[in-house]
Amino acid sequence: MSEHQLSCLVRIGNGVKKRYGLYRCVCGAEKDVYDSSVKSKATQSCGCLSRKLTSARNAKRTIHGKTRTPEYKAWQAMKDRCLNTKHKRFKDWGGRGITVAAEWVSEGGFELFFAHIGLRPSLKHSIDRIKNDKGYEPGNVRWATSKEQANNRRNTKWSV
Repeated sequence: MSEHQLSCLVRIGNGVKKRYGLYRCVCGAEKDVYDSSVKSKATQSCGCLSRKLTSARNAKRTIHGKTRTPEYKAWQAMKDRCLNTKHKRFKDWGGRGITVAAEWVSEGGFELFFAHIGLRPSLKHSIDRIKNDKGYEPGNVRWATSKEQANNRRNTKWSV
């Protein structure tokens, strides 16, 4: 169907209700539709046109397909803690100078971050900075368990 063709529906008979018609869509589906709705162009297909357009819009928006993954959520949380002054824990990260590598914040940043850190090994792992005085940057991040992170805190004292 071209962009200028407004309706995918062709009336093929009377509908089951008064003022309704039985319409066949270009996709082959048949549906009872209110005649004036088709005439006014409020209804242009059986619903397939809307699904197709939505699918096309979503495909254009999809960059990496990992938006709902733990890796993406960790990346987003890392940026929020360090860059969002309204984040409730900003003072503990961005407020004390913890930064995020510029290439991980710019366009395509998640892909670069993911290429560096990879998949989260298990549900017990979360993102950790190896050296606490440095920011989130290549070579200073890893997936670590809560025990590993507890041993890597600023206030952990090691006896020799």
